[in-house]
Order: sequence, then structure tokens, then C-alpha cells
Amino acid sequence: MHWLLSPSYNWRARPIKNIKGMWWDTYYGVKNLKQFFWSVWEFRKWDYTGMLSLIQIAAKDMQNCQENGIHDGSKRYARQLLIVKELSRRLQKDNYFENAGYGDGKNWENLSDVERTLIATRASVNAKNDAEYLGKMFKFVQHWWE
Repeated sequence: MHWLLSPSYNWRARPIKNIKGMWWDTYYGVKNLKQFFWSVWEFRKWDYTGMLSLIQIAAKDMQNCQENGIHDGSKRYARQLLIVKELSRRLQKDNYFENAGYGDGKNWENLSDVERTLIATRASVNAKNDAEYLGKMFKFVQHWWE
């Protein structure tokens, strides 16, 4: 029985005995391809927004699984995944300047130096806080299974 726990054991090396597993792998593999297709298509290795898009989709799917979960912490983990999804969405959307008060037809040059500094500082702090909170949420990643 110890060979099941061995890192060298390859489940895919025995396709005859693992037909059911192959069927589920194929089913969920195709489902994942469909679900992540556009995020992967638009992913660029030099920009963080593609990674946030992948995290957002994965968190949404895992949240749905946790909401219907059967173990004790599933509701708490669903809430954590909702937070991860929302933080990823906000960081990807990157509209912190608009949320900080710049927008609604305001012209940057017409604002006073104090207003510009206040808006820029508020936007920077909010983006930094969201990124730090997202990072802190990943300490729970090993609990997000069902």
C-alpha cells in the first residue's frame, strides 16, 4: 500500500485499471479548457492582469464548490474565495483613481495640487491594500479543497 503514497507512482501509467479516472480527467480537462480559454488567450507574461484573471476564474469556480461543500469549514472557505475573487477583479480592473475621486469629467490640470496629491495618494494606498490583502488570503490556499 505504501506505493500509492510514493511520489514515483504514476496513476496514468495504468490506463486499463483507471478508465473511470481517465474519463473524469478528460471531462474536467475539456471543461477547464472552455472555462479558462479567454483568460489563457489574453494572458501576457509581462503583465499581471492575466494572472489575476486566471486567479479570479479559479476562485469563482472553487467558491461555487465550497458553497455546496460538506465539510465544516466550507462556508468560511467560500467567503475567503469570494474575497480572493473580488480582490483579483479590483486589481485587474485597476480603477483606483476613479474610486479615489478622479473621474466624472474632471480634468487633471484643473485640479489643485492638494486635490491631485490626495487622489493619487488615496488611489495608491487602496491598490496597495488590496494587493496585500490578496497576498494574505493565500495563506489559506491549502484549505480550499472539497
